[in-house]
Amino acid sequence: MKKRFSTRRINFDLSTKFAGDSRDIGLAKCCYNVKIKNDKMICANGAVRFNWPQDIDMNTSLNVVNPPCEMQKVWKYNYKDSVSGQTRCVMFALGIDWKLYQIDLFDNNREYKLVMDKTFAKVPYYNSFVWVKKNGAMFCSDSDDLVFFEEGTTPQVATSGTKFCSICYYRERLFGLTNSDEGVLKYTKEAKLFDWSETSELGEIEIHNGKGKMRTLVPLEDGILCIGDYEVVRVDIPRVVSMYSTNRILESGNKIYANTVVKVKDKIYFLTQDGLYYTDGYEVKKISLGFEQMIEGIEQKYAVSEAYEGKLYLALKMDFGEYDESVNNALIEINLEEQTYCITKGLDIKCLLAVCDKGASRLVMLIKDNVSVYQLTDDGTFSGNILQKYFESVEIDLDMPGKDKMLAEMYISANQSVEIKVCSDSGERTYLCNMFEQNSKYYCKLSGKKFCLCLSGKVDLLALKNVELVFRVKND
Repeated sequence: MKKRFSTRRINFDLSTKFAGDSRDIGLAKCCYNVKIKNDKMICANGAVRFNWPQDIDMNTSLNVVNPPCEMQKVWKYNYKDSVSGQTRCVMFALGIDWKLYQIDLFDNNREYKLVMDKTFAKVPYYNSFVWVKKNGAMFCSDSDDLVFFEEGTTPQVATSGTKFCSICYYRERLFGLTNSDEGVLKYTKEAKLFDWSETSELGEIEIHNGKGKMRTLVPLEDGILCIGDYEVVRVDIPRVVSMYSTNRILESGNKIYANTVVKVKDKIYFLTQDGLYYTDGYEVKKISLGFEQMIEGIEQKYAVSEAYEGKLYLALKMDFGEYDESVNNALIEINLEEQTYCITKGLDIKCLLAVCDKGASRLVMLIKDNVSVYQLTDDGTFSGNILQKYFESVEIDLDMPGKDKMLAEMYISANQSVEIKVCSDSGERTYLCNMFEQNSKYYCKLSGKKFCLCLSGKVDLLALKNVELVFRVKND
């Protein structure tokens, strides 16, 4: 006699990889504040007050003094002190008062000092470089005078001449983009680094950009990459600059977010409206990470990125199925070599900066509406508060999408208390699994055509492996 029901047992190996179009069991439809390590779901990243070694021996670290006001953006500048001969590690910071501050991280006082009595009209573009074995740095915008530093932190201001919205140093010349000539890359014709006066004759390279504007410049080994709103143009520049050549390597209908352009090792990454791309300077490729549906249709004008310890970090806006007023409600950490990633929710980040000097390294963060400066941690907390952890699986239909089924039983081993919710298209059940339960059995008796599993909690470890679901399927 034929059995009325058949049994299907599913071993649910949890993975924080997003499913995308895949329906593999265990992949995530949505998850945040968790990582998978040694078959365990553990806490992901967090943030604490920015601290830095007390001295170059790095025996102890002290919290860096809070700035005098909330900061909008921070930048790093290393230079060689002309008196002591030592390399100094300085952080520049733009306050909400639109003034520029600096802090020497190895100075005993570690206090923010006003750089100059100048108020910026907008957040400037920043570039630091080495020129004739000297360290230089520049701030520019299409609304502000050019401010530059040459081997120190005493500013010089070019009160006349062209105003640039982006600038870079390449082969002893400065190259810049302007808003007035959107399709032109301008450069100093003579090898005079800071000669940008009104009488200076600037060379021009025709980029012939399409719609939108050119936004940022990235120097390459043998040229410059010009990145605009909807295109990427490579400019090959030999020693004789006038013999340049251009090559448009990307022309897209999806907007490129200039603040996410970042170089990681030998590749340049950037976010667009339809996902993450990278280029080696010759061709552009897209990275399919699987969570594109969570950023689809979201304007990312405040998204920022940074490279830190070989990984790519993106602060951006994601759809978690709830309304919030965050600038960027998520931080994505991407391990580019392993193609793994995790999402941190609960940090409203508006700026990221990798600071590395004399063996010390930090990923610095600015948090919206917060005077304190923070740094990345791996303890899953924000200022001592545990971030809520969440995992929602991809839908399970046993490859029988229209067939009625029943989730009869669930077996799970947990080493901490965790709330588990099983859902179907006709209902849901919620269970609190107590810590140190081994292969505990739960009777679900939940009917439906498709199912998913949700875990949430605030403890470090959500659940061990060996999650097993037992289904009863009615035979035809």
